[in-house]
Amino acid sequence: QSLGEALLPVDYQVSGVNMNADHELQSSIGPLRAGHCNCAEGIAHEMCMGMAMLDATGSIERQDEFIGQFIRYVVTHEVGHTMGLRHNFKGSSWKSVEQILGNKDEHAPTCGSVMDYNTPLFAANPEDQNIFVSSAAGPYDLWAIEYGYRTTDDEFSSEEELRTSITSRCAEPGLAYATDEDTMFFAPDPLVNRWDTASCPIEFAKQRLAMVKQLQANIEGWAVKEGESYNELRKTFDLLLFEIGRASSFAARYVGGQYVSRDHKGDPDARDPFVIVSVEKQRESLNFLIEKIYAVDAFNISPELLNKLAAGRWGHWDTDSFDSMIDYPIHDRIAAAQYWSLFHLLNPATIGRVYDAEAKVPSDEDALTVPELMGKVAEAIWSEVADAPGSGLTNRKPYINSIRRNLQRRHLEVMINVVLSDPGRVMPADAHAIARMTLKKLSSRIGEALEVKAKLDDFSHAHLDESKARIDKALEAEFSL
Repeated sequence: QSLGEALLPVDYQVSGVNMNADHELQSSIGPLRAGHCNCAEGIAHEMCMGMAMLDATGSIERQDEFIGQFIRYVVTHEVGHTMGLRHNFKGSSWKSVEQILGNKDEHAPTCGSVMDYNTPLFAANPEDQNIFVSSAAGPYDLWAIEYGYRTTDDEFSSEEELRTSITSRCAEPGLAYATDEDTMFFAPDPLVNRWDTASCPIEFAKQRLAMVKQLQANIEGWAVKEGESYNELRKTFDLLLFEIGRASSFAARYVGGQYVSRDHKGDPDARDPFVIVSVEKQRESLNFLIEKIYAVDAFNISPELLNKLAAGRWGHWDTDSFDSMIDYPIHDRIAAAQYWSLFHLLNPATIGRVYDAEAKVPSDEDALTVPELMGKVAEAIWSEVADAPGSGLTNRKPYINSIRRNLQRRHLEVMINVVLSDPGRVMPADAHAIARMTLKKLSSRIGEALEVKAKLDDFSHAHLDESKARIDKALEAEFSL
């Protein structure tokens, strides 16, 4: 594996279940498949989430309504393709979470385009639930169809005049557009995603994580019924972890983000082709991930629940109830859910855009910098080494818990791969130097923690000792000829 390949995302796959929270984006690293639509594939997951929410909130009587809206959405989406419309993965950026949840008219679109991959939003209180998913043609769809099918008339006598009158509207609300190639893995616009909903990915992620927390609170009570296999509980648990990973990866895309527009010079309210995401929004994204995904207590799951996550033992072409790993690999699952947002923060494209933004943001304005990004991520993920270990540590009550140790290893993997790459080849040379400095500081702090090793539990001692050795060897290897 080359160092360039080492900086690409890792696809964590355990027990035959792909826990990659961004699998569609990863597949787009390869060649685009012209005309390919995997809307139905994603709908399967969305339907499972929806039915889980209805079941958990005692609203299962609305399942026909829920399914009917999704059938109408899929049909409208695919008919759009037959009329020549491409995917529009920026259509969901039209309305806020509040506006979408407040819509009571199923014929009124809340997404700019039905050609987006639309996901349902669920109200915390089922009595406040109105429409589940936008299934009506949106303003972008009508605009695109007008461009493709309208002919000259008394208002516009020439094709050129007609085309100009239509295309010059691209800055209007609801007409935002980005298609398949705009969702390539390293694409800069945080509003261009498959299977998100709402104008702010952070608000969507907050809403999604709140929903997951609500469902997890009593998951054993609703996810598996009397007489059913506990494998139903396991599948539902996996479903919710996937949601955490995917939603957090959407929020992470604000860091180093740039809004991309296709406006032409002279269009009404024309925007610049690129607009750097505000530093406030980037820091909000970073703080959200630190508090909700990387925190020490981000994944507190009871042993009682984990011991009920039974494997499926029935393998057949018409079932998904088979797990090659019988026991539940909780550490691997959580590591996968955390990894995708972490990779979004530290991959070469994000770091490169953060670095370039220092030239693209006026010098008298604040901006997120590479030292701030790398430093803040390292400080949050390794927060334990900032304080001396307390007393009473044991292998059952360690200084650094097992979930955090796994997260710290993933962080080191990414950072060490950066340091071992050639400066300026896959990442700006300045960023490479900052990565090296970040690891050097981390090694020093780990060393300070190890000085009080008599107080450390064996797990934390071994983990810190190994981590420091890996960092130091990587820093040495960088300069070997």
